[in-house]
Amino acid sequence: MCTKPVRILADITGAFRVAISPLLFVFGVLGNLVTFILFFKNKPLTRYNLYPMILCIIQSLALLLNSLLDDFFGRGILFLSGGRFSIKVDAVSNEACQFFEFSEMWIGFVSSHILLAFGLDRVLSITMPLRFQKTRFIQATLWAYAVIMALGACVSAPLAAQYSLITESTFMKLSRML
Repeated sequence: MCTKPVRILADITGAFRVAISPLLFVFGVLGNLVTFILFFKNKPLTRYNLYPMILCIIQSLALLLNSLLDDFFGRGILFLSGGRFSIKVDAVSNEACQFFEFSEMWIGFVSSHILLAFGLDRVLSITMPLRFQKTRFIQATLWAYAVIMALGACVSAPLAAQYSLITESTFMKLSRML
């Protein structure tokens, strides 16, 4: 039996997941879409436009997996139905559990390293402005994204493989590292 403060916090968290998580998803994806379109239409296409564009895509994927699928469908509906119904896509199978863990780690890795690459790009552009003009090295920037994504997958896959589905009760399945 939970104590009253814990129960209140659980109710607040459940209400947040029901009411706010879908709004975060909708407004976040719409904001990312508007940002993507603005940078895409900004001509000529430069390396500086590519960084926010790829981050919009990656963060929209994070919103889909975390805010909508995990928070709202996985836990919010469980709260809304009083514990009788849940759509926990990460608890469907061991592979789904590992996929959600992998994607969470991969998105974090890719987002942070793309920001790091952007910072490095800006330093090079400031210290060597003639060599690193904004309209040059666009293809190299795209290759850097591919390398970052591949490295992220190489780092995230072994960690995600350590996760497995654990049944805590007849109703509750959790994804945990073994």
